[in-house]
Amino acid sequence: MRDLKKILKLRASNKSQRFIADSLKISRNTVSRIFSLADQKKLCTDADLYGIIKSKSTLSEYYL
Repeated sequence: MRDLKKILKLRASNKSQRFIADSLKISRNTVSRIFSLADQKKLCTDADLYGIIKSKSTLSEYYL
């Protein structure tokens, strides 16, 4: 689950699938599959996802 959030966060930052796979030490096929599933399920657009992640990280900083 943690990798999924990281993958989606990096995707929202316009990082390439290769960069994401290399930085998280997972296969490019895994990253590609997660991208495809996110697109199929229409989880969020890149801009929406970035806004969600950004707002949650900002809120959590205040509670630490």
